[in-house]
Amino acid sequence: MKIVAAEHPGENHVHVIATVTNFEIVSPGGAKVAGKGHIHYYMDVEIPTEVGKPAVTAAGTYKATTATEADWDNVAAGTHTFGVQLVNNDHTPFSPPATDKVTVTVTAPVTPSVRIVSPAGGATLSPGSIQVTVEVTNFEIVPPGGAKVAGKGHIHYYMDVEIPTEAGKPAVSAAGTYKAAPSATVTWDNVVAGTHTFGVQLVNSDHTPLSPPVTAKVTVTVAAATPIPYGGY
Repeated sequence: MKIVAAEHPGENHVHVIATVTNFEIVSPGGAKVAGKGHIHYYMDVEIPTEVGKPAVTAAGTYKATTATEADWDNVAAGTHTFGVQLVNNDHTPFSPPATDKVTVTVTAPVTPSVRIVSPAGGATLSPGSIQVTVEVTNFEIVPPGGAKVAGKGHIHYYMDVEIPTEAGKPAVSAAGTYKAAPSATVTWDNVVAGTHTFGVQLVNSDHTPLSPPVTAKVTVTVAAATPIPYGGY
């Protein structure tokens, strides 16, 4: 029995792969038969190897399975020890025990963020063209389309609409109220006088929101142009 890999492919997730030789894996339960049994996986506990006693630990710290791979979800950031053991049909250890373990480090999740750099919330602007500029962190901006890849996507810009954040659905709004762009700046033309809200959202390549959604918005006032008195008075 040997752990050949303990992978950390995503946030708070560890995938353990074991290899077994000279042993027939069968479903747990039934009569104890030499050379047959199943696998126990452990996380952050000492592997229990007392002869004749079920090799189980507290709920959430072990898994009993016939699979040579096991997934651990919601693993906190930090250093963790993952163990495996071959056990008899009645969950008791072999004699001598057949175990292995590895230590891995789970990194803290990297959270994307976006903020609107300009215009500032509460600003008073002139009618016409208004440029919205954002700052993005922990997210790679790529052109829209193509396969959905974690940590990559583009930006949706919105004007005067609620930001659509329903999971799995394209985060688009009515024509003229949103723009999809792989850039940190867009320009809204022909903005009339009044109060306007500009929103932004980081989205996947297929235009769906991130989970959880990553958004920002500001509200500004666009003031009507002051007319020039006739004759300069």
